[in-house]
Amino acid sequence: MYYLSKYNHLFETRTATGKPVRLLSNLFLGASTQVNENIYTVFQAGEKTRTIDENVLSADILHYFIDRGYLWTEATSEEVMIETAFKQSFNRDGMSENLQSSHYGFITSMNCNLDCPYCFQKNKSDSGSTLTSKQVDLAFNVIANHQEKVQDFIKNKRFPKITITGGEPLLRNKANLQVLEYLLERLGALQWKYNIITNGTELTQFVETRSLDENCRHIQVTLDGSAEIHDRRRCFRNGTPSFKKICSGIDAALSANWPIVLRVNLDINNVNYMSELAKFIQTQGWCNHPNFHAYLSPVTNHNNLDDYPENNEASLLVELLCLIRGNPEIRDVFDIRHFLGFSYVEDMVNKKPRFPNYYRCEDVRKMYIFDSKGDIYSCLEAVGNPLFRIGTYDPNFELNHSSIAQWTERNVMTLDNCRNCKICFICAGGCAFEGFNYPEKIHCMPFLEEIDIAWEHYVKTKPELFTGSAS
Repeated sequence: MYYLSKYNHLFETRTATGKPVRLLSNLFLGASTQVNENIYTVFQAGEKTRTIDENVLSADILHYFIDRGYLWTEATSEEVMIETAFKQSFNRDGMSENLQSSHYGFITSMNCNLDCPYCFQKNKSDSGSTLTSKQVDLAFNVIANHQEKVQDFIKNKRFPKITITGGEPLLRNKANLQVLEYLLERLGALQWKYNIITNGTELTQFVETRSLDENCRHIQVTLDGSAEIHDRRRCFRNGTPSFKKICSGIDAALSANWPIVLRVNLDINNVNYMSELAKFIQTQGWCNHPNFHAYLSPVTNHNNLDDYPENNEASLLVELLCLIRGNPEIRDVFDIRHFLGFSYVEDMVNKKPRFPNYYRCEDVRKMYIFDSKGDIYSCLEAVGNPLFRIGTYDPNFELNHSSIAQWTERNVMTLDNCRNCKICFICAGGCAFEGFNYPEKIHCMPFLEEIDIAWEHYVKTKPELFTGSAS
């Protein structure tokens, strides 16, 4: 008797010419094998009992799948392997000391000049207070002390990564400009790398009044499509359009060699505008800059905003891939790796190693985000909600270790709903903030459906990749 991996996944389809394609994947190991009808049927039948008999396949075939982790000789062997792999990852990354994070965030203020329908900060955008230079100093002391502990633990010097955001961090009011200048000055003196997340409306003046900073990893700017749809979604608070102003900022930044990452918040309302936006970007020549990168990211509504509809990510991916097949310029311009199921398949197709995800994001790795009220958070979406504050830094640095624990102890090995899910090491337990905010719900994303959608896409568009099968 042999035992099937809990993370096996079977997929069957046909090429455009009618040739059958049968795939056996392992979603823990990030492996996929094309199989013939007999092998497919054996594994499909074994799904019910999680076992197959030793005489249903030849010894060579059985050993092939045992060696690759699709089959196990003992019922508990896979779980033992996974527990061991998790502990090794835990220790390697310093998770046992909660010290592995070197990522920090600064919220200059919660104020913003745009009115976007899906913004998770829309109810906090008039909070009023602005970060001060004193708070920058206090936060830098916290970071420096934390980094010393990190370096002592991992025996290696590691520079922190800083994210500057808001609200809108480049607002031109006096208080914001002063603290932004001071923050960047201090980062420059320490040679700490940083990135800025901005809506781009004030980007022109920012890059025209500063020399290119080598410590800037990138500036992230958002466009939600061509002018027609973007200005409906991301207009100024007085209703005036923002598209042209943002584009001027991107032009100015790239002309001065600032690295730009362009994000598109994608949902069913703007997906059909992606070809038009891709062609516009090509016409602008932005893709010709080596320090320009653009990506599409499905909108997620972790705050259950009443006036924003749920985004069915799998249906959105189907729509997007259909558009891509007729408009290849979309993939020429945009990375779509933020569809995690698609990204998983893409890596397997490109034979890139995929490692299991135990933790979803920086939030559960003790990221410190410093806001203008003197509070510390671990998640950007949680900023401003005292229920999720993990500590303070102004006037004194104090951590709430029980609050921290709810983030750092959350992983697929501790979540009951995840342990028997075949995609748990892709999903990694889902969004922690959403899970804490709405504990009564099971927050599953359609990544398994996305995986099948992605395989269907590749079989139809690149049938040459599926010419053989295990026999």
